[in-house]
This record gives sequence, C-alpha cells and structure tokens, in this order.
Amino acid sequence: LFTLLQQPDVMRLATADSTTIGSIVNETIRLEPSLPGAPRTVIEPVEIGGIERPVGSLVLLATATATANRDPSTIPWVSVLGRSPVTLPVLLEG
Repeated sequence: LFTLLQQPDVMRLATADSTTIGSIVNETIRLEPSLPGAPRTVIEPVEIGGIERPVGSLVLLATATATANRDPSTIPWVSVLGRSPVTLPVLLEG
C-alpha cells in the first residue's frame, strides 16, 4: 500500500480499472519484495564473485537487488501494467 501511495497515477488506475490489479500486485512484489534477502548455507564449495566459498559458509541471497530494476526510464510502471498477470515462481524454499 505504501508503494501505491507513492505512485498516485498507479493508485488511480487500480481504483478505476480492477483488471490492472494483478499486474500492479506483481510489479509491487518485484519492486518491494517482502524479504530483501535470504541467508543460505553453502553445501558444496562454490566461487561467487571471484571468491571461493567453502562448505558451511553463510551467504546472503539479495532478493531485493536481484528482482527490481528501479530505473523508471528503463521499466516505468506504465509499461509493466499492460502485461498479463503471471504466476511468480517460488525462489526460496526452506
């Protein structure tokens, strides 16, 4: 809701045309995921960013930075609202 309050044009669109709500919800989840990051434990040696991570190392999956291009000139709200709502994949299972 806070994200929508910051986007009055999108809020007006949502109240005027209920068919856009699915796309608005998906886009809001992309921009503001509920978990900005998820800790994970390395189960086999892996190189991340040029650094070898041994078994048992703790790493953080930064979902907020991975999911949202926040440059409005690249992906403005208006352009994504025309998309059909999609089923979002489950990326984190515990």
